[in-house]
Amino acid sequence: MKVKLVLYKGGYDEDDGDFDDYDDFLEKLDSEHTDTLEDMLVSHELTEKQAEENFDEFMTWYENMLKKYSCSCPQKAVVCENFCNYLDKNEPDEDDFYFWRLCLSDSNDLLFTEEWDKEDKLLAYFKLIDDIELIRFMFVMDKTCPSKFSRLISDITFCDDPVVRIEKNALLKELRKKNFNGDQLDDNLSNLCNKIEHSPELAALAPLVFYAALTRYRRKMLDTPGFEMNFSKAMRYMEYNIGDDNGKNLGNFAKHIELYILLRDIMLEDETDIYLNDYGFSMMSNICKCRLIDWKCEYNIIRPLQLELEDDYFTGFPNGLDDNPCGSVSIDDIMIFEDYDNKQPLPRRILDKIRDYIKNDSRIGSEYLELIRTDSTDECMPLVNRVLTESGIYLKGIKPKMIPLVNAIIMQEIMENISQGIQTRLIKNMSRFEKFIKQEELS
Repeated sequence: MKVKLVLYKGGYDEDDGDFDDYDDFLEKLDSEHTDTLEDMLVSHELTEKQAEENFDEFMTWYENMLKKYSCSCPQKAVVCENFCNYLDKNEPDEDDFYFWRLCLSDSNDLLFTEEWDKEDKLLAYFKLIDDIELIRFMFVMDKTCPSKFSRLISDITFCDDPVVRIEKNALLKELRKKNFNGDQLDDNLSNLCNKIEHSPELAALAPLVFYAALTRYRRKMLDTPGFEMNFSKAMRYMEYNIGDDNGKNLGNFAKHIELYILLRDIMLEDETDIYLNDYGFSMMSNICKCRLIDWKCEYNIIRPLQLELEDDYFTGFPNGLDDNPCGSVSIDDIMIFEDYDNKQPLPRRILDKIRDYIKNDSRIGSEYLELIRTDSTDECMPLVNRVLTESGIYLKGIKPKMIPLVNAIIMQEIMENISQGIQTRLIKNMSRFEKFIKQEELS
């Protein structure tokens, strides 16, 4: 059952204007999740001719940016590396901010892969520019949501007239399904609903208030008659052990996240309210920083932009395994080899030694990028052989028929290490672009 909070006029409105400029953008973005060029043209209010003109203008701009970054090679890793080198020596401008988002977009294959037909080209173009704008939107949310959350929990007020109505019985029914059972839960939940209904600040954060009560004061909510919660204390930041799995913490984190998402989905419809509460969830603990959780696949929750970018898969080689100059190797080949390697005695394992060696010798990535710049990747074997002979691998344990596969895997690890390095450099520059967010977007 979907039960939504219905905000009255006269509810919390101190910062109602914070997100108004983006409501239309979010609605438009939802409508653009289509597959046909016709739908895209309608949603962007363009004719096909106009879209082609826009695309041509975009590509002219892009080519000029490559010249700005002294990049004569169109390969993605080189383009992004040159861009990072430029940022190391220069103050960024608005164009650089746009290019930064372009590099981090997972929809930029249009610029770095083989030729596209006209329809696919325009579809990919629309997807790219939408994604670039979405990253900007998240950048703004990154600056506004935390401060708004802090203001709300630091100045909680109550009023005579309700600002929301919460269907307590429907909420209680959902909580019973999650094994929240206790003699006092009904009464305490009624009391909590009443407090939230009469507080503009608590109403804006209702899913988080319920989450805090049901996780941080679970036993009292279930068993203590007349339980009264200290709201500011309940919403405080808490640290958990997120570094390793002790057999219990991941399951505990899952319960926290799933309860919050349940409460959010029951209560909220507006996307800007969801952004605020999702950001608030990340400010109540360090759970959102846990690297042991596959956030992209397991949970539909918005986290701070840096965390989202760090968890996005980034590659400087968008043609995948076809970019490997050591020959064709499939994902299945790599997975089979990893499984084989993990079963070997520790001294004879190959992958860990290869990865450590490549990670600790930055020259390897730099040398391979130079081979790409000079269109000389077919000369990569000396580099591969260096890793093979100097990484401490037990060479006698490699069967002759495995050598081509091992070479291809070494090259794949070199490319992966280059990609990770570029991604790290791009994200480290994030704070330098804050100045391009207009003040009216933050006020």
